[in-house]
Amino acid sequence: MAFSLIYDIFPLVILLSEFTIKQIFNDNWDNFVKDYSDTVIRTVFFEEVNKIVNCGNSDFGYALYLCEHCGKIFKVPFRCKSRFCNTCGVKYAQDRALSMVKKSIHCKHRHIVFTMSDKLWLYFQKYRYLLNGFFEASSNTVLSWFYELNKSQNFKPGIMCTLHTFGRDLKWNPHIHMLCTEGAQVILKFLELYTISILKLFDLGGKNYC
Repeated sequence: MAFSLIYDIFPLVILLSEFTIKQIFNDNWDNFVKDYSDTVIRTVFFEEVNKIVNCGNSDFGYALYLCEHCGKIFKVPFRCKSRFCNTCGVKYAQDRALSMVKKSIHCKHRHIVFTMSDKLWLYFQKYRYLLNGFFEASSNTVLSWFYELNKSQNFKPGIMCTLHTFGRDLKWNPHIHMLCTEGAQVILKFLELYTISILKLFDLGGKNYC
């Protein structure tokens, strides 16, 4: 009922807005930089915004395709390939997801999130290279849990990690999203999988590592 009332008031073209990130930056980026001139804006931000606003602009390069049947020439501008671009970023996300699926072991996986105290955020924001250690710390934590379950066979789970540097409120909040196999590979028995309860790992971790 509410949707019907809104539809009667506003045309569908407004409901299905065609605003893009590219258009938003084209209209507002220069003013934003002026308004926050006293703020240090990282160089990478300027580089990514420049990629987005010029994405698909043939002045920055294009490819020509000739149809052998009709003789028509098609001009296809180069894309920016930026993950921040709402056009190129979608393609990157799809390719990345497909790549991860191909690498995944066919078994149950668990989603684990690793975060840190907000007291440390400032240091990781200032010294970005420390974020590399975040991956290692998260992986070593899970590996140590599996190792404690059976030291002789040394269980090895499959792990994939992704770093997010901002939370839902768009504030700096570095955290790791991990996909971990429910099973584990045993080194001494090639490709033999054992099902291990993640809950047991958390029990073990809670006793020894928290």
